[in-house]
Amino acid sequence: MSATKNRPQFEKMIDQIRKGDVIAVWRIDRLGRTTLQLIKLMVELREKGVEFVSIKEGIDTRTQMGRVWFMLSSIFAENELEVLKERTKAGFASARARGRIGGRPKGLSEKAKKTASTAGALYKTNQLTTGEICSSLGIKSKATLYRYLRHEGVHIEGWTVSPKLKRD
Repeated sequence: MSATKNRPQFEKMIDQIRKGDVIAVWRIDRLGRTTLQLIKLMVELREKGVEFVSIKEGIDTRTQMGRVWFMLSSIFAENELEVLKERTKAGFASARARGRIGGRPKGLSEKAKKTASTAGALYKTNQLTTGEICSSLGIKSKATLYRYLRHEGVHIEGWTVSPKLKRD
């Protein structure tokens, strides 16, 4: 699991906050991933005269107890992330030990192969549009239809590239 470091909306919020503002989030882990990140943020907010509220954890840094609870919750949030990482790694290792590599199996399922065959036959008749084929076969997207057609070796008629028209 990788937590993104590029957080444009977060940076925008930090740039726009002013003294007296209160930042409210659903959970403290939405604000930062590590205890150090969260404590640095807390210090920065306090220096700017900005308070913090976390709805889920009941944190409100406008009170002394809220500031203590913020510190404790930041430790718990980081620990929760580390436990999740460990469990994910252990799950992958266990799956590999059982011969599972992960991801979706290559190719189409038996049901999809039947749908692809029918889609290919319908497409070759030139009597239905791609939208009508999708609708009649319960195919959710044209991209899936085209994948089915490629699987069946059907030549897909596409747009032709024409020279750009000059505008006056």
